Amino acid sequence: MPDKGPRPLSLYLSLRQRAETYIAVVAVIGLVCGIAWNRSVELPTYYVGDDFSATIEESQIAQLMAVDVMYCLIGVIAGFCLGALAWALFRTRGWLGTAMAAIGAAVAGVLTRVVAQFIGPKDFDTRIVAAEPGAFVRADFAGHTWVPLCLWVGAAMVPILIGSALGRRWGTPGQDSGSPAKIDKTDKVMEPDTTVAPGL
Repeated sequence: MPDKGPRPLSLYLSLRQRAETYIAVVAVIGLVCGIAWNRSVELPTYYVGDDFSATIEESQIAQLMAVDVMYCLIGVIAGFCLGALAWALFRTRGWLGTAMAAIGAAVAGVLTRVVAQFIGPKDFDTRIVAAEPGAFVRADFAGHTWVPLCLWVGAAMVPILIGSALGRRWGTPGQDSGSPAKIDKTDKVMEPDTTVAPGL
């Protein structure tokens, strides 16, 4: 009985069109996530004393860690979405789907970081030197480690693993047409020879 589930997008888009679509989505997600990450974190502030020394309250130190935590949370969501899209676009191309999911998540993660840090604030050294006593100077917006980028790639692999485990539910991998295999009706089944030899 023919599979009535959703057919792969390869029926409607060429490989080049699918690649261009995926690249465009990666760029958009990187831009949107960069803005969202920058706006969702409250950065700590340094107080400039009368002797021009800069101090920060101990309670605000945790806000520096919140920058990386939020980057991880955004990466899990964005990476999973990119992995699901890569599976939908390239699941009939074998290993290419896995490669596109991993590369796309990594590129989106880097782009997110670049956009967020470009928005700022930045140039902390310049701002703290120019500050007057009694002023509060906000810390730079910056990620403190690249390790969370692994979460982006790892999250992108989850839909690939789920899709591979489901097998042929939504179509046979490697078969762009999505049509069931045809059975050659000319094949004949060999029947056993039941002829009894004379004299037996």
